[in-house]
Amino acid sequence: MVIDYPRPFPARRVRGGGGGGAQSFQANPYWSSAHFLLAATHAKFGRLDADRSAAVRVLELEPGFTISGMCAAFDIHESLAAPLSEALGVVGLPP
Repeated sequence: MVIDYPRPFPARRVRGGGGGGAQSFQANPYWSSAHFLLAATHAKFGRLDADRSAAVRVLELEPGFTISGMCAAFDIHESLAAPLSEALGVVGLPP
């Protein structure tokens, strides 16, 4: 798989889907979006310890975080918002 990142990511290609997440954390470890997506991913794979630690990091970075607020801010289509919201609810993030 080859991923072309749109700006503001550097103009380069990354091979493999897993590398992009690691690069996101390296580029900006204080970006709460990367952490809530990681939390949701871990939740979907049943990695409870990892998903909870990612969720804690989201709330450290963004104390007022809510799932509904995130969905509204990013204007996420319902077909994606429902499973994402479910996964984030499993990890204990506020609705």
